Amino acid sequence: MSQRMYKRLIHIKDNCVNGVVIDNPDDVANLSCFLNKSIDQLVKEEDLLIFPYSLNEYGDELGQQTIGSLRMVDNKAVLHTGNIMGFVGKGDTQLRISSRFGTDTDDFFLIYMLCQVHSINVFDLPFSQSHDQVLDMLILLFPYYLANAIKQGLYKEYRTYHYNNPDVRGVVDVNCHIQKNVPFQGNIAYIERVKSVDNPLTQLIRHTIEFIREHPMGTTILERDNGVRSFVSHIENATPTYSRRNRAKVISDNLRPRVHPYYSEYRPLQQICVQILQYDEVSMGADKDEIYGLLFDGAWLWEEYLYTILGRVGFVHPRNKIGTNRISLFTDGSGWRYPDFYHPISNVVVDAKYKRMENRSRMSEVDRDDVHQVISYMHVLKSKSGGFIFPSQSTPKTSLSDLCGYGGSMKLFPVHIPQASSWFDFTDKIKESENELISEIKVTTI
Repeated sequence: MSQRMYKRLIHIKDNCVNGVVIDNPDDVANLSCFLNKSIDQLVKEEDLLIFPYSLNEYGDELGQQTIGSLRMVDNKAVLHTGNIMGFVGKGDTQLRISSRFGTDTDDFFLIYMLCQVHSINVFDLPFSQSHDQVLDMLILLFPYYLANAIKQGLYKEYRTYHYNNPDVRGVVDVNCHIQKNVPFQGNIAYIERVKSVDNPLTQLIRHTIEFIREHPMGTTILERDNGVRSFVSHIENATPTYSRRNRAKVISDNLRPRVHPYYSEYRPLQQICVQILQYDEVSMGADKDEIYGLLFDGAWLWEEYLYTILGRVGFVHPRNKIGTNRISLFTDGSGWRYPDFYHPISNVVVDAKYKRMENRSRMSEVDRDDVHQVISYMHVLKSKSGGFIFPSQSTPKTSLSDLCGYGGSMKLFPVHIPQASSWFDFTDKIKESENELISEIKVTTI
């Protein structure tokens, strides 16, 4: 699959401090439609898909963030970005925000984090520079949203069926009966309305599955484990009337959201299915008024990725959404807090930061609120060690700062994100970075 040619593609990295000048007035107008709104507002009003979908439930107030900012500097519109990555567009303008550790053509680090968080074997993925990696990311996320939806049960909705036989089970269709059954020969035309799992939404999911089967990653994605295979099988069994010829109509039937309080997880699944099946169209900016896209919270993704590493050496990852592994500030059990990671035996506390911290040579140069937060956790847990883990383009060594008062020390743990010419070269090099982090952490927890 070759790289697609967008009408006007603006490519920028996350956490872009210097900004990018936007010269085209139409681009400025289009960007202003979504850069000046919170993500929470955009998700409610537009056809945007955000990962993670739960927004503020993870405790990071993702919904209050913006995709970026557009500021006037010397009569020029300058675009700045934060931790949000992905793509978003309106009309002829598409904004691509890639990881600052990626290149102009490849975003291996973002894709790698997605694979690790979703337990996808990175060595099974046939990535190459010829793939459109935005479509790749949509397909990588499909099993996640499919699983969340199927766990709520197969989606059902009322369907109307027309019959003409002696076994009447619904309302007699008088006009049809007169047309078909005069003179009377034993059949009766009637209409039956029943709840069915074979409906436009499950058909949309089936069409997406069949589309993914034809993609180079299809086999890896749809058959990666028994759970995904089971979910795919459920959809196949629920859609016996599937026909490739009906794809355009099925997409059209799903352009409006199907909202049901019981089947809440089907809404994001519906969104990602439409984006996958319509990718050729939306990537070319076919609809002048619609805002579309897929966005990732870099801070959340970095944190979840780190847990796949730190979990190996005994760290726990408190969950704000379900209240697991939280700590209390007070002896009466109140004042719940959720450190990013802490070790239950050594009580080492580490905070995940998706920030530019390479130029920090000592702890006093880190944001004071971040430092105060970790010191608070260390105090409550009676920990002698704490620190921050951050991604780095360079290869700085860990730095140590000793605390006054009750003592203890804090460390900066950089994780080197390599540059690579191929997917497999990248995965080999980043495994080395992960092993170096584990070695440093193990020394701290002793």
